[in-house]
Amino acid sequence: QKRWTDLNLDYSIGSVHTTTGLSQNPEYCCIDGPEDELKWLLDEIHEGSWEKLSEAYYTRICELVELGGFDFLGHFDLLKKRNRDNACFSEEAPWYHRHVLTALDALDGSGIIMEVNSGAISRGALDVVYPSPWILAEALKRDIPVMVNADAHRPEDIDCNYDESCALLRETGYREIWALVDEKWQAVQL
Repeated sequence: QKRWTDLNLDYSIGSVHTTTGLSQNPEYCCIDGPEDELKWLLDEIHEGSWEKLSEAYYTRICELVELGGFDFLGHFDLLKKRNRDNACFSEEAPWYHRHVLTALDALDGSGIIMEVNSGAISRGALDVVYPSPWILAEALKRDIPVMVNADAHRPEDIDCNYDESCALLRETGYREIWALVDEKWQAVQL
C-alpha cells in the first residue's frame, strides 16, 4: 500500500481482471481479454462453470477491498463483459446475486468509492455501464459512495456516457457522486 503513496499519484484504481495467481495462470489470462483467454480460465481453472468463475471473481474483489490502499474500485461487475444478453449466465441467478451481494457487503464501510464505468460502451462491448443498475440499487442501500468514469482508452472517449451515467444514478436514488476536486476526493451534488 505504501508504494502507491510514494508514487504521488492523483488517484489509484483497484480492479480485478483475473481469478488466479501466476502459478496457475502463467500467461495471465484475463476475464476481459480475448475470448480465448476467458475460455481458458473458464474451462481449465473453473471446470466450465460460470458459477465457479463468478465465485472466484467476487472473492478476488473481496480480497482486494480488504487489502485496500486505492481510491476507487473499478468495473465492479467486469464479469458481464462477455455476457451480452445473458449469453453465458443470468444475472438473475441466485448464485450470482449471492456472489455480488457478498462483495458489496465487503465494500460497505470500507471507505472505497465504487466506480460507475462506461468503458464497455465506448469500446462497443456492452450497451450498459458497470455495474448493472440492480447492483447500483444494492450499493445505495449500503451507502456505498460512487464516482463516474469513462475508463477511456482514447482521448475522444473521456466523457463517454457521463450524462447518462449521472441520470442512471439519479434514477437509482443517488444524490451525489465523488469527484477529484482541488486534488481531494469530495462529494458533488448530482
